Amino acid sequence: MAKVVTSVRVDDELWKRAKIHAIENGETLTEMLERLLKDELERRRERSD
Repeated sequence: MAKVVTSVRVDDELWKRAKIHAIENGETLTEMLERLLKDELERRRERSD
């Protein structure tokens, strides 16, 4: 699967908390963000079914 490189603007404190959370859970920020995006999209798909 191809990966896309992108930029987003995120509150500095939120970014720090996310980075710490990812590290504490043995994930990279990329892995965490991909997982969260997939989870959210799946939840929305299930609600629309």
